[in-house]
Amino acid sequence: MKRRAFTLIEVIIAFALLALVSTTLFTSYKRQVLLKVELAKAETAVLQRKLLQERLSQIFTSIIPTENLALDDDENLQFTFDNGIDPEKAFCHNVRAKLFCKNEKYLLELTSLDGKARREEELFSHAESVSYRLAPHIVHLHIKNGDEETPYAFFTK
Repeated sequence: MKRRAFTLIEVIIAFALLALVSTTLFTSYKRQVLLKVELAKAETAVLQRKLLQERLSQIFTSIIPTENLALDDDENLQFTFDNGIDPEKAFCHNVRAKLFCKNEKYLLELTSLDGKARREEELFSHAESVSYRLAPHIVHLHIKNGDEETPYAFFTK
């Protein structure tokens, strides 16, 4: 039996087909990896907004009394609220609070009623500015991040 070897043209065609198939596979794999990264970023953003919504809802429904809700000279929202149970004893129950932006972060500053203890909580990152509008029993706020502005509304007691 006589064996026939591959010709040069057959080898070139085989390599061309292999290159075409591998390019298609790697392109689709790269696209899939990029989509996973974008999905992870979107999930993080949604989770961060959900946590912000829950924390602010807890805060605004615990304001004592609603009349102490006010904007200071720097347009920061100040009030007293019932923080409930906290790991640090100084921040259990009634505390003074201030909501403000600093270094592109939306922060909650808690101060004990005696003024001896102070703590900051980061509520939202990537916040350039926040604006408030106060109405009876409703707080409207808009968090601006680049071209995006996200509105929130919370009921108070």
